Amino acid sequence: MIGAWEVILYTFIGVSLGTVTGLIPGIHVNTMIPFFYILNPSFETCIVIVALMVTHTFLDFIPSTLLGIPDETTALTVLPAHRMLLEGRGLEAIKLTAVGSLGSMLVSFLIFYPVYIVMPKIYNFLDPRMGYFLILISAVLILTEKGIKIIYSLFVYFLSGILGYIILNSHILPEDQKLFPVFTGLFGLSVLFFGLKNKSSFPVQPLDFKLLIPRIDILKSVIKGSLAGMFVAFFPGLGNAQATVLVQIIKLKKRMYDNRAFITACSGVNTSNAIFSLLALYTIKKPRSGAIIAIQKIMEIDRGTLLIFLSVILISSGIAVFLNLYFGKLGIYLIQKLPYRKLCFLIFFFLIILIFFFTGFIGLIVLFTSLAIGILPHILGIKKSHCMGVLLFPIILHYL
Repeated sequence: MIGAWEVILYTFIGVSLGTVTGLIPGIHVNTMIPFFYILNPSFETCIVIVALMVTHTFLDFIPSTLLGIPDETTALTVLPAHRMLLEGRGLEAIKLTAVGSLGSMLVSFLIFYPVYIVMPKIYNFLDPRMGYFLILISAVLILTEKGIKIIYSLFVYFLSGILGYIILNSHILPEDQKLFPVFTGLFGLSVLFFGLKNKSSFPVQPLDFKLLIPRIDILKSVIKGSLAGMFVAFFPGLGNAQATVLVQIIKLKKRMYDNRAFITACSGVNTSNAIFSLLALYTIKKPRSGAIIAIQKIMEIDRGTLLIFLSVILISSGIAVFLNLYFGKLGIYLIQKLPYRKLCFLIFFFLIILIFFFTGFIGLIVLFTSLAIGILPHILGIKKSHCMGVLLFPIILHYL
């Protein structure tokens, strides 16, 4: 076992790497994992991975908010965050992600021991019924619409689901980049597409951190994010993207701060999931992410190492909050230097170049196919979350 100062040193290394993966579009935690196998697979490496994983959850919402570049964990927050940006509250949206992540980390620690006691039993009950559970989630999601919009929602759900099934069950794209063009088209370019028609100037963004949402609703959102992240960690077939769908279903009654509550809850999902993924590995021996799989391959977790990893999560979260606010404020300051419409054009073509760089011509075909589906909710007047059929539908088929 290593000393306290060594734990802190390797935690700082992980935080630094998590800052890179969180702020640079197209680079995910899983992108870094192969390098750890090559360099030095050890307990120290696992500390770096845990710190990297947690820091990433605090920072990956910044490019999603400012640039509209989503991945599977931030996809559904792009539109609410973009709305807040256009209202001149971009910095508030970023702070809400910090509050959601930090708050969910604290709530997750509070319920950690009760979850440790009961979740293995609940897992054994739900595991063989996961396909039906996901069907229920999909049905409730679609039935949040009314009238003819239910038909529209079914159409978009199955259309995106067929796309997801083709992409996930083929080898046309690199394994770690399969979802990058899909989510960029469905949730990123589709938002920017309509922004290109907006000839107004970019709204002034006050550089203040005031939150225009009651504290009680922040607390409710943090709890929802924590619970959703917990379910993601324990149940196969559920990922962070599906958890954001759960949050979408159980969100608060529509109010003027609805977007704020949703952003807070969704950001909490990722951090809570990082904590409970370690617990899932310890209790039921089931890894739920690329980072946790890497840890499993490197070492076996016992009670002592689990406590050290939880300490690493606490330290990383404390540092990551300040990094979120610093880079968020810097990003808001810099982004105001460009006119809004030109900025949309710039980001639109930057995303296309980025997709081509990572995935080639096939990635561009997937991107524009996803874009065609992604603009349908805007045209039909339905929720963007129905595009999450891209993951829910193929996973349901897998379990059934």
